[in-house]
Amino acid sequence: MPTLKLKKHPRLFAKSDMTAYLQEHLGNPYVKREADAVLADADKLVRQKPITWDDIEGPLYPTSHQIASQVENLVGAWALTRDPRYRKAAFKRVEALTGFARLSCEANTNQPPEQEDWFCLTYGWHAVAIGYMHDMFSPDLTDEEDAIIMALLDKHLMKRAEQCLTNPPWWVNAGWTNWNGVCAGGMGILALSFYDRLPAARKLVPFVDKSLDAYLGSYSTNGGGCPEGTGYYNYGMQFAIPYLNCWESATGRKHPAMKLKELGTSLNFPMDFHRITFGDNDGWGPTGYHFWLAERMNQPVAALKAASFWKVDADGKSARKGRVVDANRGTLLYVAGHVPTPKEVEAFRKKHAEKKPVARVYKGMGWGSIADDDAFPTLRMTVRGNTTAQAG
Repeated sequence: MPTLKLKKHPRLFAKSDMTAYLQEHLGNPYVKREADAVLADADKLVRQKPITWDDIEGPLYPTSHQIASQVENLVGAWALTRDPRYRKAAFKRVEALTGFARLSCEANTNQPPEQEDWFCLTYGWHAVAIGYMHDMFSPDLTDEEDAIIMALLDKHLMKRAEQCLTNPPWWVNAGWTNWNGVCAGGMGILALSFYDRLPAARKLVPFVDKSLDAYLGSYSTNGGGCPEGTGYYNYGMQFAIPYLNCWESATGRKHPAMKLKELGTSLNFPMDFHRITFGDNDGWGPTGYHFWLAERMNQPVAALKAASFWKVDADGKSARKGRVVDANRGTLLYVAGHVPTPKEVEAFRKKHAEKKPVARVYKGMGWGSIADDDAFPTLRMTVRGNTTAQAG
């Protein structure tokens, strides 16, 4: 097994000094709105008590997911400001999470203690949050903070990830399911963060690459489409693609998966089928991965089309009321330099004043889309051939 040569921490992001990077791009109103939303949630989280095992009765979903989003939010808020309150609040949540008997989205507080947990979607979420946290804080990580992180890894995250090497869950190497994108993508980010500290992490990177090869390769088979529909496309890709981004940032090399030209084609898929999909999850909205992938695959129009879904005058600070449950993860922050500006979107809109009809067929799954304009359609229709969609 070849050993990767990785940069020193922080290595998962566009720049080693993420605070300077973010300040550089806050002039983009889209990025500024995301930053405001992250900080608005973080300011509430520092005043909220962390959720403990005793606070949950019955299913762990969605509470365990929500805790992961809160940790990721607070790490992003710290990157924006270097305010120690956010860092302290993040570690309090990790410490409380270690007290959980299990984390799985399919687990229940009433399960017998001997029933084993496993690496599911929720583990993918936590793996990203802890991977980012460890990488971002590593340059000045205290012994106390390090002990808190390692306790969670020993009891839950790395323990369950390592078990996948000998007893792989059903989603491993599965091309058809978003679970592979979420779980393997999150696991990969965690492994890259701890690559030079834990032997298991070095084994997990090739394991992740092999599993994601099946998932990402399915877009080649399906002509850039996703049989699960737009919502699950978004779900799987917003973990799988950040892993590729982190891998390239950490190694300074191009990931082999980026040779799949259909990954670029896939950027059209959610917009072609937005709200008229055949999957069982029709939700879609542009998140950070979309813009990094668009630039990486030389698809500037896809980035401009996605950014046009946003309202320029939306206020990130007033978006949420009351107690924070699902915190804003701040996915745009890590790719801020790849996000178009409202001025660029408006110029793009003016170029499309005269509509040009478009038709696309996603060969391999038999889905097609036609519209009176590629970017700003007023009339759209989708069709589906003789295929069977799967969702999970």
